[in-house]
Amino acid sequence: MDVLQRLIALNHASGHVANLTDAARRWAHEEPWNEEAVLAVVQAYVAEGDRDNAQVQLKVAQALLDRTSAPPRLRTTFDQLDRAAARLPSFKPQNSSSGAERNFPTVDFGRYMLLGRQGELGQLKKVWAAACGGSSQVLTLEGDTGIGKSRLVNELVAHVRSGSEHPALVGHGNIRTNDHALGMLRTAFAYIPEAYRVTLQTAAEAISEQAWNAVSLYPEFRALAPDREPGYLAPLDAASEVTRRHVATLELLDAIMVRGCLLLVWEDAYPGDAETRRIIDALTETSRRVLVVRTRRASSGEE
Repeated sequence: MDVLQRLIALNHASGHVANLTDAARRWAHEEPWNEEAVLAVVQAYVAEGDRDNAQVQLKVAQALLDRTSAPPRLRTTFDQLDRAAARLPSFKPQNSSSGAERNFPTVDFGRYMLLGRQGELGQLKKVWAAACGGSSQVLTLEGDTGIGKSRLVNELVAHVRSGSEHPALVGHGNIRTNDHALGMLRTAFAYIPEAYRVTLQTAAEAISEQAWNAVSLYPEFRALAPDREPGYLAPLDAASEVTRRHVATLELLDAIMVRGCLLLVWEDAYPGDAETRRIIDALTETSRRVLVVRTRRASSGEE
């Protein structure tokens, strides 16, 4: 993270806006619960002159600041960026990329055809087709670093996204996500391709008020329906809170699957946080239109 922060400072000072945006979004992707990372993304969009995306990220930052004891300097920064975004023109600058292009890609689909793995890719496509028929499954791709696990999964994601009908969301597991509730699941919702925004927003707006109040505590889910205000959430003991969060998250995922199949991919998914693992188990207990694909290194182990 220190490297990304230095890149952000360097590109901001040198005026390299595209590099600034890329570095800021990478930081926020790795630490979606970090207020400074989200504010860095806002700053990048303001520098681009992109009012719409800046204001979307401001809502994410506001949700984070509201539920944490953030230092006053961050709230001051938020207020300054909020005023700066409000002064921007409502149209997108002509020299900026489109919203879809500007979304930070969770995976690199590559420019070349996948060689030597067409058989495995064909099998993955068959499993995906079965999942869309209601045969929910969890696949684990395990192997040494560099053998092509990620590239194979990326090709499946590209195949699913080429139709733009069924959401394909990609997240990552790391040491930090292990320490946060639903940490690994939330990384899959950190950046949503434009093609899926309406579908996911409709799903988020369709779930019950109680479920929305629970999931909207997390900025990645709150951003799905930024205009839907959360209501009162009664305090519970720790165990009951975990159960409430589990039920609410499943309701959100089920609402997404009502509108199509769902592909969830996690790179380096082991061990992953306990709540995400519990969600994955629940997804396959009954017939759901979901395929979960996890990659892990051969030396990894599940807790």
